[in-house]
Amino acid sequence: MQMTVKALQTMRSEESFALFWKVLEKKRQELGCINEPKVGRKRKIPHCKNQDLSKFDDVFNLCVLKEDLDKERLATQLNVLYANMGAGPISLKNVVAFLKSLGQGQRHLYSMVMTLVELILVMPATNAISERSFSALRRVKTWLRSTMTQSRLNWCMVLHVHNDKTDKLDLLKIANEFTMRNDSRKKIFEIAPPNR
Repeated sequence: MQMTVKALQTMRSEESFALFWKVLEKKRQELGCINEPKVGRKRKIPHCKNQDLSKFDDVFNLCVLKEDLDKERLATQLNVLYANMGAGPISLKNVVAFLKSLGQGQRHLYSMVMTLVELILVMPATNAISERSFSALRRVKTWLRSTMTQSRLNWCMVLHVHNDKTDKLDLLKIANEFTMRNDSRKKIFEIAPPNR
């Protein structure tokens, strides 16, 4: 097996290809009926496709967030953080508690660590969370299709995704507060008695 692999690897070289090409050229000349090979004409990309590709390249060539985390500063700040936290167990919860206990000036010394902790805290733990958000987005957009601005969609998504908290809200209290904010609403809507 290894001998076969070695033999095939030696064939994959520039010298082997040049020898193979010479043999093919000799055969072509002997036959005489085959034209000399030419490199194909480079075709121009249609303008509409070319624009899309250039925009796509521009998006991936952007270095928008490269200054967010500086590797060297982060490593230094993590070493200082490790030295200052003491001998206790180091977990994300402990790091967050330590950073919260610092004053504003001291937090500035840990700017890269603060950025890293913020990224970790907002990052979804699994793909399932983001997939649930997208399926929730599809449901909300389907049910509320009539007049949906981006702001309203965002707030509806917050309510839908965090329905465990919204289920605990007192809707009568919210309705009464909505009614009391405006005189014309007071004339139209009746104030509901509080829940007991």
